[in-house]
Amino acid sequence: VGAARGDTTLVDRGLRVIAATLERQTPEGHFGDPPGCVGYFASHLAHALLLLGPPKIEVERLAAARAGLRRAMDWLAMPAQLRHLRVEAGSLSSRHLFYGVAFDFAGKLFADARLHAAGEAFLQQAFAMQRADGAFLVKRGHDTSYQ
Repeated sequence: VGAARGDTTLVDRGLRVIAATLERQTPEGHFGDPPGCVGYFASHLAHALLLLGPPKIEVERLAAARAGLRRAMDWLAMPAQLRHLRVEAGSLSSRHLFYGVAFDFAGKLFADARLHAAGEAFLQQAFAMQRADGAFLVKRGHDTSYQ
């Protein structure tokens, strides 16, 4: 919201929350949580950083957020973590979408073709699950939480 409104106070508050979260990040890039949890966090952080665009605000916090996202994505891109994410996502299109966004947006932010390719694979899997009318089914019903 802060980025859309050009409100640097709101952006600064958001970056403070991100900084507090990143204080819990391990040197490997995770937070002691399963890969899926890190994937959800990374999806939202990558989206926020893309919206903020080039640094016009609190550069130090923004750089720390980018570094934290980079560590998280490098950890998630490890073969064992990617396998875990694929298995965990299974038939849940929403998870494929979240992980796809995390990898794709991070790939754009860091100009990293490897991350972009992983994102594309998750997104293609999600869209393969979409019905002709645009709906994604979850457990034989509509997934109303993400549509």
